[in-house]
Amino acid sequence: MNDAINHTPPVNGKSSAVCCCCGGRSRPAKVDRDGEPDLIYMANGWSEAPFPHDFTHPDGSIGSMFTCPACNKQLRAGVELTMRNGFKQRRAA
Repeated sequence: MNDAINHTPPVNGKSSAVCCCCGGRSRPAKVDRDGEPDLIYMANGWSEAPFPHDFTHPDGSIGSMFTCPACNKQLRAGVELTMRNGFKQRRAA
């Protein structure tokens, strides 16, 4: 079984984003038309790498990918983080 998810299944019109680096979860937020957490309704500091809602990543996760505020802070500071799929992520220049 593959545990890699980018967001939780929608419940009552809300879903939590799952950080692609640390696996932390956001507070539940309203979902967009594809059933993914809508970045506009999420807490400040979360970022999204938008993908089609049915796109499958190498780690088996599907859809857009999210990064939490704590990991974004580290990336902005120049820290190289390991994503849950084993790839390295660093801030884009």
